[in-house]
Amino acid sequence: MATYGGVLRRSAAVVERARDSVRSTRLHYALLLWVLLLASLFPHHRATMLFLMAASKLALLYGALLKAFPNSALLRRILDRRISAALALTVICAELVMTGAMPQFLLAMGIGVPLVLLHALFRVRDDLTASGEETAAGTGGDPRPISEKKGDLEMGSR
Repeated sequence: MATYGGVLRRSAAVVERARDSVRSTRLHYALLLWVLLLASLFPHHRATMLFLMAASKLALLYGALLKAFPNSALLRRILDRRISAALALTVICAELVMTGAMPQFLLAMGIGVPLVLLHALFRVRDDLTASGEETAAGTGGDPRPISEKKGDLEMGSR
């Protein structure tokens, strides 16, 4: 009887790599999906597009207030981040349904979500070979000081 442990481990590694990629670039993915939605709304639903732009400005303002006042009881306890996001999404979805822009939303998500998933699966991390300290020091991943490397180069040229 065949065991599928190796296949399961590889697929789990692929899923974990995709999760890490989505976590590290989720803002970029959200912006891509937002731009695709705005572009799909532009030709026929300009009022909806303007409403989405205004909603995004309010979300950015709320994020800026959270960043500026991290210990604010009003922003943290009364206007919780999750409640604010759920409320904004509910209002935006209701507005999309009322204006008849749901086909454009589904088109934008149908194009954007597969692109995001493919990028998350095939993205190669930048920091695989060297840590930040070695890269910042300009040693290219070699932990030895630059003076020792110069000695190696001089000995090799003799």
